[in-house]
Amino acid sequence: MSQQDSLLHQIGQDIDNYNTFSPIEKVYLHTDRSFYVGGEDLWYSAYLVLGPFHLPSQRSKVLHVDLVAPDGSIVLSQTQSVNSGRGRGSMEVSSDLLPGKYRLRAYTDWMRNFKDDFFFAKEITVLGEKDIKFHAPQINSGEIDLQFFPEGGHAVAGLVGKVAFRAVGRDGLPCKVEGHILDSERAPIAFFKSFYDGSGSFAFTPKAGEHYTAELVDGQFFTFPEVIEEGYAMTVNNLDTGKVKVIIRSSPGIEHKAFYLIGTIRNQVYYQGRFEMNGKKSVKFELPTRDLPGGVMAITLLDNLGNPLCERVVFIPEQDNLSLSVQMDAKVLKRRSKLGFDIHVENENGEPVQMDLSVSITDVGKALRDPNGRNISSYLLLESDISGSIPFPGLFLSGDSRDSRARLDLVMLTHGWRKYNHESFRNDEYKKYKFPFLQGIALTGTARKENGKPLENVKINLFGQSKSGIEIALDTTDEKGCFRMDGITLEDSIRIVLSAFNEKGSKLFFDASLEKEFTEPPLASALPVVCEDTIQQEDDVPSLEEKYWEFSRQKALWDSLYKTNSTIQLEEVVVEANKVELEMKPATPSVYEVIPDATVYTDARTFDIFQLLNTVSGLWILRSGIEASVSVRGESTIWMLDGNFTSINEILSLPVSCIERIEVLKTVASRAVFGLRGSGPMILVYTKLGGYVEKESALQFTLFGHDGSKEFYVPKYDEERDNPRPDERATLYWSPSIKTDDNGNASFEFFNSDNARQIQVCVEGVTPGGKPVFFIGDFGGGRCCQ
Repeated sequence: MSQQDSLLHQIGQDIDNYNTFSPIEKVYLHTDRSFYVGGEDLWYSAYLVLGPFHLPSQRSKVLHVDLVAPDGSIVLSQTQSVNSGRGRGSMEVSSDLLPGKYRLRAYTDWMRNFKDDFFFAKEITVLGEKDIKFHAPQINSGEIDLQFFPEGGHAVAGLVGKVAFRAVGRDGLPCKVEGHILDSERAPIAFFKSFYDGSGSFAFTPKAGEHYTAELVDGQFFTFPEVIEEGYAMTVNNLDTGKVKVIIRSSPGIEHKAFYLIGTIRNQVYYQGRFEMNGKKSVKFELPTRDLPGGVMAITLLDNLGNPLCERVVFIPEQDNLSLSVQMDAKVLKRRSKLGFDIHVENENGEPVQMDLSVSITDVGKALRDPNGRNISSYLLLESDISGSIPFPGLFLSGDSRDSRARLDLVMLTHGWRKYNHESFRNDEYKKYKFPFLQGIALTGTARKENGKPLENVKINLFGQSKSGIEIALDTTDEKGCFRMDGITLEDSIRIVLSAFNEKGSKLFFDASLEKEFTEPPLASALPVVCEDTIQQEDDVPSLEEKYWEFSRQKALWDSLYKTNSTIQLEEVVVEANKVELEMKPATPSVYEVIPDATVYTDARTFDIFQLLNTVSGLWILRSGIEASVSVRGESTIWMLDGNFTSINEILSLPVSCIERIEVLKTVASRAVFGLRGSGPMILVYTKLGGYVEKESALQFTLFGHDGSKEFYVPKYDEERDNPRPDERATLYWSPSIKTDDNGNASFEFFNSDNARQIQVCVEGVTPGGKPVFFIGDFGGGRCCQ
């Protein structure tokens, strides 16, 4: 293998190793809207992707979601369970919050190993009593921050290059500026003027030994980057479709040296090569982009030792876009009428696409999202791979004019200091991360004997039950009696029962402490997020937020008028008592309403399940130490726990006090409903729903799990026709998960409010193959009929 091949091979191997040990996770939250008043619910759907292809993450199972106040304090923090890259949740916006701009922040534990640039952050406006102007001025007056960005990273003496600049105010908003670059003699040698978002660029050939400053027309002075004596200058033209033009210039002293160029998108190598100047002042070449995935491509120049010397990032638009269409079955929106919607997703070849989507629908008169604001495509392909906030990023993905590409390329020049760097590829520090991929909530505890001494090397069984399900975990205590169980995914209040067993399988009497493992959320800065997705208004026109605040005050009055008291005063009645025969009734319904061949119930005298099963004829029970088996006429039994298939070992780990009853299905007829899964005799075990646990060898605790997910309420006016309460919903419909079928279709329906004349539909999602898709559109527009 030649030296050049060896170096390129090593670079590729370093990047592959980094991607293996340091895969990048990203999270995006689709919210129902972006401004709220106290007492309202904020709804969100989470998309968690992993690696260069944005595949749904199977690694992290826990998502942290924080609401961060303007001063950087965390006012609300919660966790949600993530399954195959999807999660959902809601949070109530407290009425105690001061009005202002807040941030909704989301991240996994794994993301905490990197800079918080990798965290998702979205601006949320909380409306309130104070007279607050929500307008974002276009020009900031006063103190500003002006930065210069030489293309490729450095201004090199004697080499012409492009220099971009960006000016922002103290509030983070862009400023219009113009001025000159001055040499050490205060002579102007270049003029600059912003033309987009406080940014612009100019051509410049610096001189060796010179020190430059920038002077604005108002007399303010700013530093200019130091000029390096020797190096490379990189000029990139990304304004043509289908190709990127690159020009490399070198200082005279190094023009005989070879250099290397690699092009990567999300740490995946797509171009690499070795080049020589061969006595020329510049080298020009083109990179075809038609077969590249969409996203931010980094073009990096390295020396013959693999050290990065120049880098430029460009945006590559998505080539094979998905098509997502939404149709409404009504032409006119009527008061409280049922509205039906059909969604269809297909690829560029017209083939249907199965995927999981989220849908938000709002009343345009109360909550309107800017089509050019952030969306799932702009975030995953653009914003998440560069530093800083980009105002109206959706504009760059929706437009393909030369002017739009020029503006986007200016964003690349001024925001292009990437979140990845080649230095991290070449060392093993990335293998020493502090935060793992969290698989669930972790519970830690200490078990003690009745005399207070540690309970050493003993198996601890955990049985957890909440409204979201049942989970069982097992661990062995260490010499200090400590144990740890992770991977708990239950929501809300969890009823937990701990049992301890010795090596013979006998239960032990013990005491224990138990708590949820907690890690302080990372600190948040007080810097504002200027990436808005609400439409800005002229200064003399009331903003939509201000209109909504006035509406919310009226709505609060309506709610108080129609609030009913849940206590009803009954007239005196006479109750005649009759003798009732008590009958044992199941607290949990039978699976598929099967009719068992035998049913046995536990009571205070039951010490294990075999005591119950011994009362059922035809069962053969074999026990050997802690091992056990149950059969019927030589056939092994199939076990279920609360409707889920399981093993006898998991059943044996349950405290018997948690079990309500056992159903036995011995005959083919009784288990026919299970089909092939019921190929043998079955034993169905049912637990108590919040039942009482006997104070025996088991210990009971109550801990809080993940924040529970609520269901978004939509009134059903076909059942509530006479409901007199005014319906003034801002969010008319919200679904965190809607799946398209084999034909790429999905449908849903809901009832309109009292006076929504025009509605906005927003649909977002990521395919199983990692392609983001986004739709936003308005429907209706006519008068709302009564």
